[in-house]
Amino acid sequence: MAKPPLRERLLGLLVILCIALIFYPLVFTSENQFRIDRTSQIPQRPALDLSADTIRPMAPDSVESVASPLFVPAEDQLAGAQSDDGILNEQGLPRAELVQAGSFASVDNANDLVDRLIEAGFKAYSRLSPSTGEAPDLHKVYVGPYLTTEQASQAEALLREQMGLEPIRLRFEP
Repeated sequence: MAKPPLRERLLGLLVILCIALIFYPLVFTSENQFRIDRTSQIPQRPALDLSADTIRPMAPDSVESVASPLFVPAEDQLAGAQSDDGILNEQGLPRAELVQAGSFASVDNANDLVDRLIEAGFKAYSRLSPSTGEAPDLHKVYVGPYLTTEQASQAEALLREQMGLEPIRLRFEP
């Protein structure tokens, strides 16, 4: 039997070396190199110090000291808002009413109505009201709040006459 030429032997050796270089890391390396560290890099939440004395909120001494981000009464509103039982509820917040001008499944429709109401001179805003069942979440449009029922009634009548809406009067709760 004749020996293959040197060129074929060198080519075979090169093929065997390439195969060895490919499979050597798979066969002879440990699994630790391929492990992924899955421990959390997020630091633990600091513990709250509950031993300090907490400050309890107090009812305001006067109506002028009541402040809320959604409701700041003007002085002329406060003068006409006095009733037999006062204008503050048991939580120390002013008793007020607002008018619901509409409710929409689309946030764009709610924003359009808010823009129209603001252009007409009303203090309007919208809030998302999540549903409890299969119905979609509603974006409700409100006008107000008003300290007196007379002001809320006037706003309700104006919305009905000028804007052609069917408003609903509600108790204001921040």
